[in-house]
Amino acid sequence: MTIRGQFELSDKGPSLDRTVYYKDGRILYKIAIPVGVYEEGYDGSVAWRLHPKSGPAILKGNEVKSKERDADMYYPARILRYFKSMDVVEVTDFEGHSCYHLKGTNKWGIVNQQFYDTTTGLLVGYKFNSSWRGGSGDETEVFSDYRDFGGWLMPTRTAHISADGMQMETTTSVSFDDVADSVFTLPDAINALLSKKGPG
Repeated sequence: MTIRGQFELSDKGPSLDRTVYYKDGRILYKIAIPVGVYEEGYDGSVAWRLHPKSGPAILKGNEVKSKERDADMYYPARILRYFKSMDVVEVTDFEGHSCYHLKGTNKWGIVNQQFYDTTTGLLVGYKFNSSWRGGSGDETEVFSDYRDFGGWLMPTRTAHISADGMQMETTTSVSFDDVADSVFTLPDAINALLSKKGPG
């Protein structure tokens, strides 16, 4: 699956082209930024990121598990595979929707709050704490403007809200069965870093 759209750092920032590729448990995420192309990915074993200014990085520990989950294009249909517990907390208002509030702990110990619209059943958003991976703490993701892409209902707007501000991802197109295996070939900079540090 190929997803194309835009990424915005703020409502005043530039709209950057964003492309995400999925295939067989692998993912490649690319954003065209003013200084080059930012990339991050998972090739089935190595989770990595590459910034044109700060350079390459290999992810470790729970970040690899999270990236493996992100690479599962069927994740919305099999969320419970990744959680060791999931409990209904209450029915509450979330982002203007009446929602079932679920609290889950994933299989690597991270707590995730999920909110599903009581009428449509669609996922409205998440709440989680990102400090375990060096993030800014409490964060919220809000999903909206669901559209049908070839029988696949997907949100076309995702807002990421944290102490650092709000970032917005929009989706303009989704296509299927169009991703070559070569897309997931590790960049030379990542291979060079792996040769120095080893893949573990």
